[in-house]
Amino acid sequence: MTPLTEILAISSTTIAAISATISAISAANSRRSARASETALRETREQRQADNARRELNTIGDIYDQATELIRALAVDLYRDPASVEQRRERLRRQMIVAGISAPGVQHLLSATGPLTEDQIEAVRADLTKRSASLHRVITGTSER
Repeated sequence: MTPLTEILAISSTTIAAISATISAISAANSRRSARASETALRETREQRQADNARRELNTIGDIYDQATELIRALAVDLYRDPASVEQRRERLRRQMIVAGISAPGVQHLLSATGPLTEDQIEAVRADLTKRSASLHRVITGTSER
């Protein structure tokens, strides 16, 4: 083997070793990047779920307020101002439709023709409280996944 051939062989071996090292570093960087992307995607998904839950929780708060207004109107204004009662009923119905919520207690409230009993009022509160509790678990990250 000539000295030139030896130098070329050593150079070729060195270049191959450097190339293998660069390839290993590149593969490690790719794995790290893939893990970072997966983590970012998961965090984005979780944040979106929490944001959606916050919006829905605000909507349930509005529905609760409107339900309370209708309960009061049925008890106080039913005969004195029936138009006001119907206006509140339609506002609550619209909010329920837009929110996509169908709770038995609230549905009963929407069809009520007179004041509600304490049990019926409690059913409305329980329906909305149950849904808001599940949303709180999503927001705080304590929901079952």
